[in-house]
Amino acid sequence: VANSVDSRTCAASQRAGRIIDRYATKDPRIVFHSFRHSFKQRGTTARIPERILDQLCGHAPTTIGQRYGAGQPLWVLSEELHKIDFV
Repeated sequence: VANSVDSRTCAASQRAGRIIDRYATKDPRIVFHSFRHSFKQRGTTARIPERILDQLCGHAPTTIGQRYGAGQPLWVLSEELHKIDFV
C-alpha cells in the first residue's frame, strides 16, 4: 500500500542506487538501505545505547517500557553521533 511519500522515496532510492553503482560498487547486494545496516553496526561498535541508536535510526520502540518518554533531546543524540567513526 502506497503512502503519501511513496513515489518520492522510490525515486530517491533509485537515484541513490545509480550513485552507488557509479561511484561505489556494482554489487547488486549493496543498496541504499545498506547504509542503515552500516550505521547501526558502527553505532553498536561505538557502544551507543540501543535505545538511542534506535531513535537515531527512526526505529519504533518494541516494548512498553521503551514507549514511555519522548526520547532523548537533540544534544544527547548529537553527543552519541560524535562517537561514531564514519571513516
